[in-house]
Amino acid sequence: MFKHVLVAHDGSDFADHAAAIGEELAAKLDAKLTVCYVVDLARVASLLGFPGTAVEPAIEALEDDGQAVLERLTKNAARPATTHLLSGFPPEQILRCAREHDVDLIVMGSHGRTGIARVVMGSVAEAVMRGSHCPVLIDRLANAQRHATAEVTAAATA
Repeated sequence: MFKHVLVAHDGSDFADHAAAIGEELAAKLDAKLTVCYVVDLARVASLLGFPGTAVEPAIEALEDDGQAVLERLTKNAARPATTHLLSGFPPEQILRCAREHDVDLIVMGSHGRTGIARVVMGSVAEAVMRGSHCPVLIDRLANAQRHATAEVTAAATA
């Protein structure tokens, strides 16, 4: 059914949970696994509001963070993965990566913001879902919290 799974990661715990789901799906489906991390250049622009912040060091620091995430995810992965460190507007870069690499399933986490926070912050997951040429599996914050609570409960009763 799915031959190539793309996991989009933003460095958050929610994305870690979604990455585990994506890796498991790829393994069970014997699908190729690709993981991408996008350095959000809008975040760099917001850092520039602080006096003394230079563009290049800010971008390099975020790239280092992204590379560390990609290395951590692939270091102990049960399935080999191709990684891509990208820069730009996250939804656009995720969708471009999916198209360029013939991905047929995108897996990503969502912070689950609603109301004004969603309006102000936007939703990368929603933008990817709306613009994608393939299915998008979104693991929401509530699911990650339920999973963490179940793990804590199981550990406490063991």
